[in-house]
Amino acid sequence: MGNSALKTDIIEVEEGTDTFRIIRSPDNRPATSILKRFIAEIIDSIIVLFLFFPIQLVSINVGKLLIDSLFQIEPMSMDNINLIIFFSSFYFTKSAYYYVLYRQKCTTLGKKFFHFRVYRTNTQEPIGIIRIFIREILGKSLTLIFLPISFIWYLFDGKSRFPHDLLAGTMAVEELEEHNGIDY
Repeated sequence: MGNSALKTDIIEVEEGTDTFRIIRSPDNRPATSILKRFIAEIIDSIIVLFLFFPIQLVSINVGKLLIDSLFQIEPMSMDNINLIIFFSSFYFTKSAYYYVLYRQKCTTLGKKFFHFRVYRTNTQEPIGIIRIFIREILGKSLTLIFLPISFIWYLFDGKSRFPHDLLAGTMAVEELEEHNGIDY
């Protein structure tokens, strides 16, 4: 592993107005520890929930004020509107959390704890907004719904990818210790 730093490329990738420093190394290996990935997901979920509750309070109150001032709505309809606001603000919070962190560091706070990053499968470049949406919103929902099948898939996949990684064309990578201080 000592010579692997010589093979490592630290490059800058420009995408639109953003510039990213990424580490390309043939020595980065798939994140194979399912326990660490699960704990990282729990950490990220807790952070999203802590961010979500203040946003939820504001969005419900603002939504109620706007609807009360603009429309006369019966109480049953207001419950449905509150439910729509609830899910909209949750998915907005989750999307914003993952977008900001994946675009800046290719990792989230939970994954950073275990030195995991998420890259495009073949290029090791940062993932864009479409891949983030497919991976975090659609893919993880399907992975959770079909949990037993997803777990079996993970065990037999050579690169330790879950179905949400396959859908989005991404891969969770465990970075080598000698790379961890470079871009964190």
